[in-house]
Amino acid sequence: MRRPARFAAALVLAAGLAACDRLPLDPGEVRVEVVSPDLGTALTTGLATIDLRVTAAPDGATVTVDGQAATFSAARGLYSISVGLVPGLNALAVEATTNGTSVLRDTVYALRLDVRPVGGGLTALPARAGASATPLPGGATLLAGGVGTAGALATTTRLGADGTADAGALVTPRAGHSASVLPSGDILLLGGATTLDPTQTGQFVSTAEVLSPDGLSNGVVAIEGGGFLRAGHTTRVLETASGRTVLYVYGGRDASAGFVAPTGTVAILEWLPERRLVRLSPPLGAGAFPEAEFHAQLDLPGDRAIVLDGAPPDGGAARFTWSEPGSNFPFDMRIAAAEPLPTPRRAAAVAPLGGGLWLVAGGETADGETSGVMEVYAPAAGRAFRLGPEARLATPRTHASAANLSGARIALVGGLDATGAPGLPPEIFAY
Repeated sequence: MRRPARFAAALVLAAGLAACDRLPLDPGEVRVEVVSPDLGTALTTGLATIDLRVTAAPDGATVTVDGQAATFSAARGLYSISVGLVPGLNALAVEATTNGTSVLRDTVYALRLDVRPVGGGLTALPARAGASATPLPGGATLLAGGVGTAGALATTTRLGADGTADAGALVTPRAGHSASVLPSGDILLLGGATTLDPTQTGQFVSTAEVLSPDGLSNGVVAIEGGGFLRAGHTTRVLETASGRTVLYVYGGRDASAGFVAPTGTVAILEWLPERRLVRLSPPLGAGAFPEAEFHAQLDLPGDRAIVLDGAPPDGGAARFTWSEPGSNFPFDMRIAAAEPLPTPRRAAAVAPLGGGLWLVAGGETADGETSGVMEVYAPAAGRAFRLGPEARLATPRTHASAANLSGARIALVGGLDATGAPGLPPEIFAY
């Protein structure tokens, strides 16, 4: 499979590139290949017959999958075995032995997931694209800001897990901003612009604001060290052992230098209890990472995140890892290449599916096509999986939002169609 090249030479703020997770015992000789089924696509049934080709294995080698022996067909040159799959990600341990000696150990990943469209379940929602989507306690999702039919929005929609919707207000209209949950449970909106394609400094929103967990009350947040002029970025909030709250803002379209351009730097700010933000990095940010805007970020446990690139056609992806404050705090972070999506795109909607899986839906591809493709990223496997043809948006869209609903359902709401028009009907998928 193609490996991403964009991040291979990326500079790091502290540590070096991460090592690979696993390798065969002798990578220059014995290797295993899955011939069928295509494990790059999610399977929908609980039983799969897997055909394996083991190259350079000694004659008479025994191959096992999760401790069960596979059957070798000399005519086909393949090992075959039927395995049961549990819902979600399955890590299948493959081992080849000869004369009691292991000559290969590897892991094969299979995803069992059946994603299908279902009808109904949502009340009418305002037309919006480029809104932030923040999961709330109790299963609701807060949609904030975005662009509607008449420009940038200063409204919110609290979308309940049952599909009901309640409206709220923002201090400042904004779209393409980031929304981050603070340790207090409040939601911080940072940056953004009055359009999804800002080309002038005056189109950027330089302020921040904080919303209550229910999204119904708000307040302006002062930023010391100058206004924050980014849109299409992502933000990760980390709380240190000493109680400091630090925000790491990656990429986006930046106007801090007086002109507008994509950036690959990380802006670092600290959140203070008196509801202030203080810059810890220069206005242009720190580091020299690849440029990305309107990219997806998957926040993982243990101070880690995966960024799925927002600058096709490269289709790069990266793993960000932060460490506890040391001599270089707050600049202790590292970056390593990760496996990209099969369909590189920007401005996609993302949402957790549980079990460590993330849905990535829609977006704009390298050739400018508005996509209806949905894929699933599994950080534990270090890769993405394609979904079957039934798991596809009926209306391709960019800058949409994804919200989890009760009953193992997910809603794709808002966004722009291929003509750039908002006001798209929501689509709901069960999984």
